[in-house]
Amino acid sequence: MRDNGIGGQKGGDFAWIEFKILLRYSVCDMKIPNFFLILCLLFPVFASAWDADDETFDPTVFETIIDGASRLGDPSPFIREGYEERGFTHVGFTKQEVSAQSTVNLTFILMPRDDDPAKTLGGSLFISSKTATKLSEALVKGDELTRAHTITEGGWMGDWTLVYDAAKGMVFKQAKDGLEAQFILSVPAAKKLAGALEHSIASLAAAE
Repeated sequence: MRDNGIGGQKGGDFAWIEFKILLRYSVCDMKIPNFFLILCLLFPVFASAWDADDETFDPTVFETIIDGASRLGDPSPFIREGYEERGFTHVGFTKQEVSAQSTVNLTFILMPRDDDPAKTLGGSLFISSKTATKLSEALVKGDELTRAHTITEGGWMGDWTLVYDAAKGMVFKQAKDGLEAQFILSVPAAKKLAGALEHSIASLAAAE
């Protein structure tokens, strides 16, 4: 089972696009029936207020309305370098039969542009609880993060690092096959993301 919170892009039509993106990245095993998930994307009757500058992740929030569209959970906003529109994070977990293979999953949801040379970089992380805990600790440091934090090195996800840039904020950098993508969060958004990671770490531990 996976415990998910979702974010998306501008416009009502993008709520459905978000759902399809999550299916693509295989992070949509919900603890609720999928028909109910789709129903809530189309009819936002459970929507809660959302603040882009909020530092606190609220796991009780099922759905929010952002940029005129329905989003599941309490996501953090981000900007992908070179893009004007903002995207939103999704955090969940995947429980495997072998505990060591279970992962905490972080996805940066934003449709890549056709003219982006790095559009093949998916913007998704599937990491162990230990790695997710270290990432959460780095995120809450905010402007006190003085050195680059290595998240992953090599492998099919490429090299992922987190840095603090005074001119940008908290920057996730993904490098693979000579390409690079950057996903930029404000310090408050990064702290909310840390809370989402901690929630999924705890939820995964409880499920095992």
